[in-house]
Amino acid sequence: MTNANSPRPTTSTKQVILDSIDDKVAELLERLVGLTDDEYRWEPAGDMWSVRASDGEATVDFDPDRDIEPAPLTTIAWRLWHLASDCLADYTARFNGTPMEETDPSWSLSADEAVQRLATNWSAFRSVLVGFDDWFEELGDGFGPWSRHCVADFAMHASNELVHHGAEIATLRDLYRSFGPAARFSMPLSEAMYSLRAIRRLRPDPIPPADIEAMLDAAIQAPNGGNLQLWHFITVTDRDLIAQFAPLYHEAWWAKRSDSGYTPDTLPDSHASARRLADEIGDVPAIVFFCAIAKGSAAANAIIPAVQNMLLAGRALGIGGTITTLHPTVDKRVHELFEIPDTAQIVYAVPLGYPRGRFGPVTRRPLHEVSSQNRWIRDA
Repeated sequence: MTNANSPRPTTSTKQVILDSIDDKVAELLERLVGLTDDEYRWEPAGDMWSVRASDGEATVDFDPDRDIEPAPLTTIAWRLWHLASDCLADYTARFNGTPMEETDPSWSLSADEAVQRLATNWSAFRSVLVGFDDWFEELGDGFGPWSRHCVADFAMHASNELVHHGAEIATLRDLYRSFGPAARFSMPLSEAMYSLRAIRRLRPDPIPPADIEAMLDAAIQAPNGGNLQLWHFITVTDRDLIAQFAPLYHEAWWAKRSDSGYTPDTLPDSHASARRLADEIGDVPAIVFFCAIAKGSAAANAIIPAVQNMLLAGRALGIGGTITTLHPTVDKRVHELFEIPDTAQIVYAVPLGYPRGRFGPVTRRPLHEVSSQNRWIRDA
């Protein structure tokens, strides 16, 4: 029934159905008030269908085989696309005799725009429904398996889509409020810690901005002296900036090897993977600079837990990286390149990306060789 607090006269079956769907749309739009972009594209589980950025445009995950078993989990972004475009816009196109492939297939990466398009597309479809005097008229050949059904059937089908997808959207919003971004890191902590290798071979595939933001949000949860949070993080994904930084990193890496007495001819094999990173860092999709907003070792040391938090969060998302430092020979030029004030210091540069290899167990000396109880006891 329609809202009992504002009863409307029942004049026809058509009006009853329209009033009912109007109420459902209004309830859904009210439920979507305040939807943020983070909620819109939030993925609380792996392998979810969503709306993704590709070459500056929105791309919708989809498979023409609609009988996938089990059905994929989907984000709020995907549900809104399905409701507003795959359903309502398609229905309007069918009634207007326009094949869906001739209509605008684009979608939005913005939550606000997506909600507005849902309202707009419902309004357009509603206008089509209102235009029919006989709601028991057969739909005809342009509706495939719906051809022998009537307008009222189709209107009730739209109502069903709004109800069940709206309920799924509302549930995701409730889950987001309860768990938020932390729910994305569903990997057991023990698995993350025991498989957190330093990943130096990185694929060039771009990392979704939401994933980097989630990793940095994990970073700022780290303990730090006096909770002063004397840090600033710079995420660099601009290809030109990374290309300019690459030779500076290469120079810094070899300056550190020179300080240790190595030359290209005497470099040990154990440095091979780090050397490769120095040669290939210009191809990584992202670099995060961990900066302290004050000078000195105390401010620099306060950064360490934040870096570890970020790398653990990245492990849960399948994103790898490694901690690297620069060298005084390039420090001033890197400050200038990224407009870092002289009062701040660059503590670490952390290249990030999807591994070319795999995460897995690390090689460490046995615990009894590096620990003792009550006093220092260490075998020679």
